[in-house]
Amino acid sequence: MTIGVDMPDPRARHEVPRITSGEFEIERVLKGTFKGKTVPIYTGFGTGDCGRLGEFIGAAYVYPDKKMSVVEFGLSKSEFERKTFYFTGICDYAKFPEQ
Repeated sequence: MTIGVDMPDPRARHEVPRITSGEFEIERVLKGTFKGKTVPIYTGFGTGDCGRLGEFIGAAYVYPDKKMSVVEFGLSKSEFERKTFYFTGICDYAKFPEQ
């Protein structure tokens, strides 16, 4: 997980938005297709920007525990300068492990 990633935004006039990125392993795709084994997922800090920073930290912290580290995220896909980005936020679907 990396906090403070500069996110390219063609609409930004002055400041480049800074967000969080986490590298997640893909076990299965519930809807759509994805050919890779890992995917970088971007989110905000959760302080008014609808990010899931807390969930990212939780997933990183419990990663060694395979039962507790399985998280399902709904993702939004965006392209910028021929590069694909995947985002998640509090308005997207998410399912977390039972406590």
